Amino acid sequence: MTGPGKPPGTGIPGAGRVFQVIQSQPGSASRIAMIVFLLIIALPLLLLGLIAAAVSVAVFLVLSGWNRLFGKRSPDWAKHDAEGRKGVRVRR
Repeated sequence: MTGPGKPPGTGIPGAGRVFQVIQSQPGSASRIAMIVFLLIIALPLLLLGLIAAAVSVAVFLVLSGWNRLFGKRSPDWAKHDAEGRKGVRVRR
């Protein structure tokens, strides 16, 4: 089935593709290198994201507490409306 010069696994239909997929898989050294590289890149990015999320939550809590303590409870709409509608005719 396989002659000289033919890659192994070409005698059975589809077996050549399986052989190519197996050959394209990285070896154990390449897998370890990829894992280490991903840890070197992914870990700092993950930590940066977590720190950014924690800081943003802290800032949000401080600002919402500040607003609750010192912010106006309700706007003065009566005065605002009287000032905003001076000289405006309203059709009925």
